[in-house]
Amino acid sequence: MPLAVVGVAPMQPSTIAVGADLAIALAACVLAAAVLWFVHRRRDVPHPWTLLVLAAFLSIVAAEHVIDVWRAWRPHSAWADPLVAITGGLAVATALVVWSALPTMLRLPGAPQLEEAERRHREELRAQRRAEAEMRRVNAELETRMAERTLELERSNRELARSNRELEQFAYVASHDLREPLRMVTSYTNLLARRYQGKLDATADEFIGYALEGCERMRQLIHDVLEYSRVDRQHQPETVECEEALAAACNDLSVAIESSGATISHDRLPRVDCTRSQLVQVLENLLSNAIKYRGEESPRIHVGADERPDEVRLFVRDNGIGIDMKHAERIFGMFQRLHSRGTYPGTGMGLAMCKKIVEVHRGRIWVESTPGEGSTFWCAFPRRKQET
Repeated sequence: MPLAVVGVAPMQPSTIAVGADLAIALAACVLAAAVLWFVHRRRDVPHPWTLLVLAAFLSIVAAEHVIDVWRAWRPHSAWADPLVAITGGLAVATALVVWSALPTMLRLPGAPQLEEAERRHREELRAQRRAEAEMRRVNAELETRMAERTLELERSNRELARSNRELEQFAYVASHDLREPLRMVTSYTNLLARRYQGKLDATADEFIGYALEGCERMRQLIHDVLEYSRVDRQHQPETVECEEALAAACNDLSVAIESSGATISHDRLPRVDCTRSQLVQVLENLLSNAIKYRGEESPRIHVGADERPDEVRLFVRDNGIGIDMKHAERIFGMFQRLHSRGTYPGTGMGLAMCKKIVEVHRGRIWVESTPGEGSTFWCAFPRRKQET
């Protein structure tokens, strides 16, 4: 008697197994979301891609358990097996990636190292705060000192300005008041010379000559000091044509130029910002010196200019006896002379006058010279701001 084949009915999934799969899937999803949130909030974590791989693996685990639940309820689903194969492959790939990253992860600092690094960081922060506090203290001290020095400098400048005004006033009054007694001495000395010239002995005539010469020198000195004290008072800068100022200076020196046989040439000269009468005086003094301190040849004098972006430089070049450059600063002092009055007459005020005039106009003056070959005097006048 043939045996009858009895069919076995498929097993139905238990509620506990399905619930466990759903719980595991939910837990994996929550863990994956927590890892992603942690990576998003802590961007300073080293090697964040390892955590992203872990989140991907947890997502795959959640997907596996969801598929198991679906297969329990739909065992003959056509797409369940391919999904299982894909998730299995992704799980294997994730494991390989994590395994290859294991040496890098092992090199990550541990808790003691992180604590030590944090301790050093706190110490560096404290040192930085101390340094910043010290820097603020030093800056405050420097600002205080700078304010004190500025006040002291302002007081010194005011005192110097007051002293200069008093000195100028004294020089003006003294030179002005000395004229009258000097005029009286000169008049009576001339009277003695006219009445008793030749009536006394030769020594008396010589002494009277010395007295007259001294009176004339004193008159010239008083005149020069008075002019020197007036430089600041006469300071009224304007735009001056240098060629016109040179022509006026040459006209004033026409007698000296003609008697010495001097030749004066010039380039095209620019305009400068200066008081016209004082520029004429500067050129006149420089030309007069070039004529006075000449060598055996007739004076050859050339006046030119060198225009710079910030200043205009005028120069007066001659072929005279020249100057030893060790005296280049001294010659611009008041009453400074390098030669005796018998050799070259003068009071020693000409270059001092030039220096004061140029400096009153915020300029500079200097000399370049070689003994026996001549000298070149330079005067630099700053340009106006709108010109630059």
